[in-house]
Amino acid sequence: MSRNGVLIVTNLTGKGVAGKAYRRDRSRFGEVKDELFVTRTERGYVEGLAKEYSGFDLVVGIGGGVAVDVAKFIGARNKARVIAFPTIISTDCIFTSSTAVREEGTVKYIPSKKPDELIVDYDLLLEAPYDLNVCGWGDVLSIHTALSDWRLSADMTGQKFDEEVACEAREILSKVCRVNTRGGLETLVECLRSEVELCDRWGNARPEEGSEHIFVYLLENYLDKPHPHGELVALGIYEMSKLQGNEVKQICRIMDDIGLPYQAEDMGISPVTVRKVISELPAYVKKHKFFYTVINRL
Repeated sequence: MSRNGVLIVTNLTGKGVAGKAYRRDRSRFGEVKDELFVTRTERGYVEGLAKEYSGFDLVVGIGGGVAVDVAKFIGARNKARVIAFPTIISTDCIFTSSTAVREEGTVKYIPSKKPDELIVDYDLLLEAPYDLNVCGWGDVLSIHTALSDWRLSADMTGQKFDEEVACEAREILSKVCRVNTRGGLETLVECLRSEVELCDRWGNARPEEGSEHIFVYLLENYLDKPHPHGELVALGIYEMSKLQGNEVKQICRIMDDIGLPYQAEDMGISPVTVRKVISELPAYVKKHKFFYTVINRL
């Protein structure tokens, strides 16, 4: 197939503020040959999309994390240029070189590419609902539980722990703030960039990813509708901090201050489901061979 034109990958509908912005801004990318609406991330489905949508010079991900992640994957598989144009800041995938896909009941990160260009339109972002942008802090706040898990792993398994890297991660965590102003959003974007770069330098995601993410990967199997990634991570931080005995009041106060929900009931998730997930975590970790965390001590 000859390569020409632009593919838009989006998870935005034509409704509401985001839909209006999408219709307004899609024209900035030139001649749009096709549009792909995505809400799923199963590996087979995403790989099928990469084969089907192979004839484009440019792939643009417009919307939330799913749209950007899938655009990265399609672009990487087809050696096309990729632009990330987030309409909310709900995840760190705008800076990562991998794509999160679901496979065999869990999340796996498969190599894709970092966006060749990132467009951050702060005026547009400020039009989005606050609760969607504040979710972006989930992948920064997870440093709280991830560092505790990493230290525990060092004590129990001898895994190398780097205090300098941990100190840098804590410094990023200390910058968490509300995102109802341009300055707040700029801080969020810069912190997401910084934590991704820190993990890249270290060689893996231990400074930022721990038991809270594993909790989310299992929980998603029991949810009947998608939830913003950062919102679920906040719930994971809350639940895993309690298991760690890790400054629960302090991290809850931070999430309260910025208006990030972290209680299951506030997300429409049954506490019964949360208890079920926690009870199944040890077997889940063993099955999928996850790194050592507080879950291994349950």
